[in-house]
Amino acid sequence: MSRKYPNLKGIEILPYHDMKKGKWKEIQIEYTLEGLKMADDKTKKEWMDKFKDMGCLKAVLLS
Repeated sequence: MSRKYPNLKGIEILPYHDMKKGKWKEIQIEYTLEGLKMADDKTKKEWMDKFKDMGCLKAVLLS
């Protein structure tokens, strides 16, 4: 990955979460992401492993 993108310094992964779902209801806006699932720990680890396998040595999982 670093050979193909020499200016790439790292990757930050920000998984979906529904912490503000209630706010959408409170301000009476349709929650358009209904049904979208949050990634479990196994899936997040798989993402990190894939980036490392591609040669990205600096991948950060934000939560």
